[in-house]
Amino acid sequence: MAIPTIELRPWFAEDPVARTEIARTVDRALQSAGFLLVTGHGMDDALRRRIRSVARQVFGLPADV
Repeated sequence: MAIPTIELRPWFAEDPVARTEIARTVDRALQSAGFLLVTGHGMDDALRRRIRSVARQVFGLPADV
């Protein structure tokens, strides 16, 4: 199963129709895959890399932790 990708740039344009569609897409992604990738968020690349690194560490922990 592919992890859905959500593009946020239209959200920041404050278009209510785009925001509704993005919200529906997020809802579908989380209900079907449980995860999603977000693009167009404007987050600094260094912070994004750090978050991914920490997420890998967390998801690599034993289930009982």
